[in-house]
Amino acid sequence: MVTYEAEIIYKFADHLYKKAKSVILTNTLLGFGISLLLCFFVGYFTREAGAVQGFIPAIIVGTAGGYLIGKEKAFTMKLQAQTALVMVKIEENTRVLSAASKIQRSVALTEKAASLTPSVAQESKSLAFVPDVPAPLKPTGPAEPVSESKETLSKKTGSVLGLS
Repeated sequence: MVTYEAEIIYKFADHLYKKAKSVILTNTLLGFGISLLLCFFVGYFTREAGAVQGFIPAIIVGTAGGYLIGKEKAFTMKLQAQTALVMVKIEENTRVLSAASKIQRSVALTEKAASLTPSVAQESKSLAFVPDVPAPLKPTGPAEPVSESKETLSKKTGSVLGLS
């Protein structure tokens, strides 16, 4: 089975960008060569003096046509590279969101299991991270009655706070 490797797509995009740089020059030279060759054949078969004057504009038009075709091909290659890179980024972002979603589900299931039974909570702690929470304090019994009056207590607290 073939596995996903983002590095291959990055290399493909880099290759397309390098190829796009050279395709403009290649097509410009190809347009120049084809137009020059056509002008040679037209001049050879017509052998008229007026035909030679039309060679220079024909060569310029052929060269410009080659340049425009090359520029269009380069744009298409760059667009293909960008599309591939966007797909890689979408996959990376989806992978991160998927992992976060799995963690959230795991924590939610652990909390639910902890509320159901203590034995399930112990088992679920081994499956996902659950922080240890100290047991609640148990009451020790009824509080002892206070034998002092309010006035005595207020004097004591006032003297401690420096109010008296």
